[in-house]
Amino acid sequence: MAQGAAEPPRTVNGIEIGLAADFATSGPARVCMEQMIVSPRQGETAYLSYSGIHAGSIRLVLADGDYVDFAHGDTWADQRRGGQRPAHVEDEARYYRFEEAREVRYQVFAPSEWDDRRRAVVNVSGTGLSGNRSDKRILDRMSLGGADETHCDRQYRYGWDVILGDEPIETE
Repeated sequence: MAQGAAEPPRTVNGIEIGLAADFATSGPARVCMEQMIVSPRQGETAYLSYSGIHAGSIRLVLADGDYVDFAHGDTWADQRRGGQRPAHVEDEARYYRFEEAREVRYQVFAPSEWDDRRRAVVNVSGTGLSGNRSDKRILDRMSLGGADETHCDRQYRYGWDVILGDEPIETE
């Protein structure tokens, strides 16, 4: 069931990087991308979904076949409306919820690696989100901190060095 929800990972211009199965990590595990850590639980699988110039994403396929995409980047537009309050607060991170039609998404703001100002660093979307309190159990699968501070079972990268082939997409 999980394999059906995972597509081959891609890079710029939709170019396929390889087979989804080659970039799959079954839980329990810790999959890192820059400062983002996604932790699939037993029965869940994390897949590399995208590795581009300014962003990368990991798709978490849940035990019931629903999925959640966690996209880490440094160029996200701030989607908050004036006066909007966070739906969830975790340490230094602030999670803002957005709903359009039946789609629920979150944008996560945290201090950037360059300064202490909170910036949009992660966008979260997918069929596994409902827009209510039960989303917290899904959002808790993602944390910010970085691979330098924790053990990662797999670690992916994105950016010009990866696109140009100077650095590997997956590091040990």
